[in-house]
Amino acid sequence: MQEIDMITRTVKVPEELIKEIDQHIDANEYSTRADFVLHALRETVEFYAEKKRIAIEECNGGLPSKSDIADSFRGCTDSLMEWSSRHKGDMVQINTRVPEGLEMKIELLLKPEYGFKRKSDFTRVAIEHLLMVLRESDMVFHNEERYAKRQKEITEILDQELAEGAAKGLPIEEVLKTFQEKLQQSGYID
Repeated sequence: MQEIDMITRTVKVPEELIKEIDQHIDANEYSTRADFVLHALRETVEFYAEKKRIAIEECNGGLPSKSDIADSFRGCTDSLMEWSSRHKGDMVQINTRVPEGLEMKIELLLKPEYGFKRKSDFTRVAIEHLLMVLRESDMVFHNEERYAKRQKEITEILDQELAEGAAKGLPIEEVLKTFQEKLQQSGYID
């Protein structure tokens, strides 16, 4: 068996996120903070790949334009970076060893047009993305009625914002920003 080359990634995250990560470690879902971050990186690469797969399928045999892919990716990145920036506390460093193959996939996404200015931006986005996925899965497992009601309300808000944005001819980034603000006002996100 061939030895895998590993690359070390370093990221600093606020204590508020560290506490949330540690809760998942305490629940025996992850062994260490580094393990959590590695899983977050993998999960987020797959998230962006799924976004691209959907865009390709929507082209019915054609390919989406590079700018369409960039717009889609940047919208996701911007939202996740915004949510990540809201966390408070002293910054705590996490070092993670990443297999070279995974690092190569991450490098494909580290483009300014996708919203990433630094390597650490992707890691921060990955942590926020995985925490969002875990929050949602925890709600599904522990309170499915509340989850179903919440999803219906969020869908109604999104549908309203998309319809109003389309009627006004607003760019998708502006529509998503307004959607995010409405979710905050409604208490769905901090």
